[in-house]
Amino acid sequence: MIYRYFTLFFSLIITFSLNAQDFILKQYRAADGLQTDMVKSINRDNHGFIWIGTDNGLVKYDGVSFREYPAATASQYVKDIIKTKTGRLLVLHDLGITEIKSTFQNTQFIPLLKGTTVISDTALWYPKSAFEDRQGNIWIAEPQSIVRVNPDLKTWKRFPFSEKDNSVSFVRSFNFIQLNDEELLISSYRGNYFIYRYDNESISSLKFNGQKHEIHVLRKINNQLFAGTNEGLYSIQIKGKDASYSNAYVKELITDIKAIDSTSLIICSENSFNYYMKFKKTGFEISPIEGSKLNTNQAFVWDGNIWLSTQKGIALLKKPNFRNIELDVPTMYVEVITSHPESDYVYMLGKEIAWRINKKTEKSERIFEMPGGYLLSASATAKGIWFSNAFDVLYYESGKIKKRIDLQPYGRFVFNVTIDKQGLIWIIQEASKGIKCFNPKTDELIHYDETKGLNFEVSAVQATEEGVYIAVTGDQSYLHFKPYGSKYFKNISHEKPSNYAYLLAEDIVIEDTIGWMASNYGILTHTKDTLIKEQIPGNDDNTVVRSIVKDNQYLLYGNQFGLYRYNYKTGNYSLFNEQTGLRANTINEEGILLTTNKLWIGTPFGLSVMNYDSTEYKQTSTPMILEMLVNGKLVSPFSSNIQISNNAYLEVKFSSLSFPASDIQYSYRISQLDKTWTKPSFKNTMKMAKLEMGHYVLEVKARKLGNYSWSEVRKLHFSVKPALYQSWVFYFVLLIIIAVFVMLSRYVTRRIMRKRQVALEKLVEERTAELEKHRNKLEEMVAERTSDLNNVNHELKATNDELHEKNVMISKQKETLENTLANLKDAQAKLIESEKMASLGILTAGISHEINNPLNFIMAGYLGLENFIDDAENIDLSGLEMHLESIKIGVDLATDIVQGLNQFSRSNEAFDEEIDMSAIIDNCLLMIDKNYLDEVEIVKDFTQNNYQLLGNIGKMHQVFLNIIVNAAQALNGEGQIKIKTYLQEKFLVVEVSDNGMGIPKENLKKIMEPFFTTKDPGEGTGLGLSITRRIVNEHKGTVDYESEQGKGTTVFVKLPVKPLN
Repeated sequence: MIYRYFTLFFSLIITFSLNAQDFILKQYRAADGLQTDMVKSINRDNHGFIWIGTDNGLVKYDGVSFREYPAATASQYVKDIIKTKTGRLLVLHDLGITEIKSTFQNTQFIPLLKGTTVISDTALWYPKSAFEDRQGNIWIAEPQSIVRVNPDLKTWKRFPFSEKDNSVSFVRSFNFIQLNDEELLISSYRGNYFIYRYDNESISSLKFNGQKHEIHVLRKINNQLFAGTNEGLYSIQIKGKDASYSNAYVKELITDIKAIDSTSLIICSENSFNYYMKFKKTGFEISPIEGSKLNTNQAFVWDGNIWLSTQKGIALLKKPNFRNIELDVPTMYVEVITSHPESDYVYMLGKEIAWRINKKTEKSERIFEMPGGYLLSASATAKGIWFSNAFDVLYYESGKIKKRIDLQPYGRFVFNVTIDKQGLIWIIQEASKGIKCFNPKTDELIHYDETKGLNFEVSAVQATEEGVYIAVTGDQSYLHFKPYGSKYFKNISHEKPSNYAYLLAEDIVIEDTIGWMASNYGILTHTKDTLIKEQIPGNDDNTVVRSIVKDNQYLLYGNQFGLYRYNYKTGNYSLFNEQTGLRANTINEEGILLTTNKLWIGTPFGLSVMNYDSTEYKQTSTPMILEMLVNGKLVSPFSSNIQISNNAYLEVKFSSLSFPASDIQYSYRISQLDKTWTKPSFKNTMKMAKLEMGHYVLEVKARKLGNYSWSEVRKLHFSVKPALYQSWVFYFVLLIIIAVFVMLSRYVTRRIMRKRQVALEKLVEERTAELEKHRNKLEEMVAERTSDLNNVNHELKATNDELHEKNVMISKQKETLENTLANLKDAQAKLIESEKMASLGILTAGISHEINNPLNFIMAGYLGLENFIDDAENIDLSGLEMHLESIKIGVDLATDIVQGLNQFSRSNEAFDEEIDMSAIIDNCLLMIDKNYLDEVEIVKDFTQNNYQLLGNIGKMHQVFLNIIVNAAQALNGEGQIKIKTYLQEKFLVVEVSDNGMGIPKENLKKIMEPFFTTKDPGEGTGLGLSITRRIVNEHKGTVDYESEQGKGTTVFVKLPVKPLN
């Protein structure tokens, strides 16, 4: 009796999870470049390219774009794509089997077995699916038969079945499972089971006990047999010649089953969700995959990712690195997570609510709530937690609040609570300098403030085996340390670089003598000797970091881009963000926690956890060069000698063939131009233009999000050809052109010169004859002109004599005019002197009056002295001093008058004297006859601004003496004269105004003319104002008048000055 393979079935407990299984879903549809949403099959070749089978032919996906191959197969209706154990990729279509041979350089499609639409002994008949057994045979499912293709893929044998097993499905018929080395289990679409024996190549049917269903797929996983049917997923039990179903796991139409790893598999459904099935010791746990209701046809698993061919394009299911902890609220802003090594729980605090999460099961439970509170920080003990609620610090244990510390008198919110190894509680509070320490055993609260050397606000604290470290926000210091047993904190800061002046450390981690600070400047490292910044290659390392944890040589820190795992010894780092399963990219303070083999992350949207080990990163697949465009034209990137034209536009596309492509970051460089790698980017294209002549190497590397390191570097060598003007061909051609041009020029020149010579000779002959005629004619004309010139000569002589006589007469007239001019100048000088003497007459009258005053002082002093001497017997020295002072005042006044007169009468012609305009006006007023000014009110308004005015002091006295006297005469003895000086731009303006009779309009334009006067004969020369204008012009200034008859006259004198600060 032939021994039959059978599987012992053990009763299993099946659990269905009510929660959807977390997977990250990425779909690719027609809108993404896929030619159709209707995809039948999918697989991967040895290089990592994804091959897709549709009703429109084959499509290849390289992580960047989809490329169609509609003519790759004899029929465009692709049914299945399988990869053999030897790595060959076979495509089943309606008209046979085609092999895909794909390389980075090109792709070949090789027909292996021909197919036909009617059954034939020489061709396959509508092949639908394929299976490779242990011996390397390929089993092909046809509508009513199966075909065994031998490992050489050339010879084959068909095994027909009866009409009752004929398939009416377009894509399904028979399925296969390798039971052992001797037997193969076969199922038909109609629900029947068969056994194929290798020793005699026979097929026998099994008796099926139970209701039959359409069988779509068979799988053997972990030595268990599964059948996917139109009614659900079943376990198959085979015993002897009998077959039966034992359990129905999913009540859906099942299209495929694939193992994800040794403990889990995916179940594909056509009409509903896909399902995740996890093997447990006590059975299976099955849960739907959220968002995967895609009408799936087929699946394959690679690198932990699940690829699905569906009626909605292709889909990639990626198991996230992080799992989300389920809470009894939709989302929660996680303020802090904490745990103790001896505790079974992780504690998580939100604004008003606290949870604890079982480290093993990851199940959460709410432990207390503080309505209206603000839970900001916490630190766990083996039995409970110390935590802050607004201004209070409390201790929770065994369901109760057992201790409360009121800190409201000391500041605002408590934002950090830390326990040291001695059990002391260290507390940081807003708006409170220093740090507080609470002893739970004695209830003693110690405030380390300015009285203990901490005159700063503290931003972070870390307790180590040696003592307590705190980060402060001082101008110079940033780190202080207090050993256990000491009463004071010691400043251990180094000098801060100037660009870190506003350093704020939000978290610190210390090991031995090295400390790392999460700060507003990124990660800063405090060593024994200095403070340095961690330069993380290509990373946004200046971004604010709020939380940091150390794990061996790794720093785990968070910023707005996600969680970084940074190896500070090698410089490698990996990035985890929302694409790897985190609830959010932003990580809060006290938001990173490491427990045994798990990493917990608190975000603004909840808590995430992942299984964690300290192993080095996985390496990302090396990127390959997909495409090279030069000036928009394709160039093979696989050529050994790539040359591009000078100043060409270069575009290179690359892909690491690690999926999903949206998780891959790239960095590149051309070391001949810049040895620095570009900042990591998700863009897979390098663009460059105007490269100069030379050899270049483009280096590209890739890194996948998650616990992946940079890939190996892919290099692309290419050369830029020299520009045309730089090539030897250009110079050779240029040399030939020059030579030809020179030779041609010489030839043309000779021809032209020869023609010109012949023409010139002919012209010379003609010109010679003409010249002979002209010579004869000229001789006649010369004779005539000679006679005429003799006559003219006689006339010129007579004219010359006449001119000589007139010249003598002109000389006598010139002498007469010179004498007249001298007389005029003498008369002018006399007139000016006369005008000056007239002014002196006015001055003399004034001076005689003014000098009487100082003389009176002197006389009074003299008489006083005389009387004083007569009374010498009773000498009073104070009386003597009074009389001497009177004489001194008289002498000083007389001296001022004489000096003023000297200034006016000086005859110096220099114009480089420094002029004090206020002094000149005062002198003039002093010297004018008091009869003119006796009843006149003088109003002076002199500028206080400093300036420099250069000119002739004497002449300037004459100017203002004339102007002031004219103003006084216009008043007829009483009225007001206003004298004002002020700076206007680069000029000093002197305004002299009176309220006298004014000047008639008809005279206003004449007053500057010489000899014009309105005075009676003998009272004036009419030269005063003319001389005034001439003197002002000599000083590069101007004189202007404004007058209204009956109201008065104003004179404006503008003189250039240099303002002084």
